[in-house]
Amino acid sequence: MKGLLLKDWFVLRQYSPMLVLVLAVYAALDWAGGGGMMAALCMGLCAALPLSVLSANRPCRWDAFAQCLPVSRGVRVLETYAFTALLLAASLLAGVALSVPSWMQGAPWSQHLRLYWQLFWAMVLFHALLLPLVYKLGVDKARYALLPVLLLIVVAAVTAGNAGFSFDGFVSGASLWILPLAGCALYAGSCALSREIYRRKEL
Repeated sequence: MKGLLLKDWFVLRQYSPMLVLVLAVYAALDWAGGGGMMAALCMGLCAALPLSVLSANRPCRWDAFAQCLPVSRGVRVLETYAFTALLLAASLLAGVALSVPSWMQGAPWSQHLRLYWQLFWAMVLFHALLLPLVYKLGVDKARYALLPVLLLIVVAAVTAGNAGFSFDGFVSGASLWILPLAGCALYAGSCALSREIYRRKEL
C-alpha cells in the first residue's frame, strides 16, 4: 500500500508547479475580498486531482504492469480510495489555510468553515459515485456517464426549491451531520463495489 501511495504521489508531483501558481492566485484573490469563494474554488480544483492521477495511469498501461506486482487488485482499489481521501482532506486544509488571513481581517470564519465542511463532504459523495464508474468504464467515459446523474440532482434541487423546501435551514443545520454520515456510508459502499468491478474486469 505504501509503495502504491508513493507511486501516485510521484505522478502528482508533475502538477506541483501549476498547483503552487493556482494556490498563490486564489490566495491573493481571497485575501483581496473573495469572501471565501476563492478558497472554495481552490478546494474544487484539488478535488479534481485524483482523476488526473488515474488518467495518467492509462498511457503507461499501469493496470497491466501492476499485474506483475505482489499486490492484489483489491488492495490497488483500496489505495486509490485512500489516496483520494487524502487529497480531499488536503483540499479542506488548503481552503482553511487560504482563509486565515481574511479571518484575521474580520471575515466571518464560522460561515467559511461551514461552507468548506459541506463542500468537503459533497466532494466525498461525488467521488463515491464517480470511482465505480471509472473502474467500469474508464476515466473519460465515466465523466460523461456521471453528467446525467448531476443533471438529475440539479433538477431535483430546483424542484424542491420551487416546492418550498428551505435550503437555508438544511445548509445551516441538518447537512452538518447528514453529509458526513451519508459520505462515510456511501464511500465505503463505493469502495466495495469498485473492488468487485475491478476483480471481474479483464485487463
